[in-house]
Amino acid sequence: MPARSKPLPHDEIVQLYRDGGLGIVALAARYRCRKSRVSALLIESAVMGIAVSREYERRRGTVNRVLQCRVQSLPALTDTQWAYIAGIFDGEGSLTREANRGLHYRVCISQLEGELLPWIARTVGAGYVTRQRTAEPLKRNQEQWRISKQRHVYQFLIGVWPYIIVKRLAVGTALAYFTNRYGWEA
Repeated sequence: MPARSKPLPHDEIVQLYRDGGLGIVALAARYRCRKSRVSALLIESAVMGIAVSREYERRRGTVNRVLQCRVQSLPALTDTQWAYIAGIFDGEGSLTREANRGLHYRVCISQLEGELLPWIARTVGAGYVTRQRTAEPLKRNQEQWRISKQRHVYQFLIGVWPYIIVKRLAVGTALAYFTNRYGWEA
């Protein structure tokens, strides 16, 4: 029978992260668990959000400014637009993680043909819409809207973050990865 992992002292970890100045790495070492377990606990309790650990900030230093200047940002959307798009993404979308050439995230929303996905692509200003035609005449064609460019995926996830309910843990994990890997800040 596999050994069960010991439950972490939730309140103590939150207090040490907030007030004690301990980062994720230090907390994981202190409680002898994985960093992902500590960050998932902090994201779940809405303490960490998508912030990077203090220890990582000290170790890493400044953000790569050249990378930030090269990438254009997404257009500013209203809270209502972000909430509407987040609801569609939360219900019909997916956030996939691929490890073919390093870790790579992709946002995808699939639906039957209509005006919604082209509107999302125009409004968000990123990604592309593809149509999959069916050979059977009675079935409707399906459309997919995808974002593959990592900076655009990050900015999209930042925009929908306050309104996500079902995919909150997956989105929080992806945002923490982007912050730790590239040093991108909201």
